[in-house]
Amino acid sequence: LRHGAEHVVALDVNKHMVDLAKRSLEEEFEKSDYQVVCGTIKKGGGKTRSSYRPKRPFDMLVSEILGTLATSEGIYEHTE
Repeated sequence: LRHGAEHVVALDVNKHMVDLAKRSLEEEFEKSDYQVVCGTIKKGGGKTRSSYRPKRPFDMLVSEILGTLATSEGIYEHTE
C-alpha cells in the first residue's frame, strides 16, 4: 500500500499473525484498502483446494521467507 497498490490481501494460517497484521494495518490505512484473511490457498491433485478463494486473479504474490521459523522462534513476541 505504501508503494502504490490499490488493494492488498494478506493471508496467513496463523491467527495470531493475522491479528497482528490487522492491528498494524488499522493504524495506517483505510479498511477498504486491504483485507486480512486467516486461511490457506493450496494446490493439489491438479485442482486448487483453499479456505480462501480470491474474487479475481492477483497482480502480484509475495511470500514470507521465514516459513514457520518466525512463529517457532517466537519472533512475534518481540513486536509491540
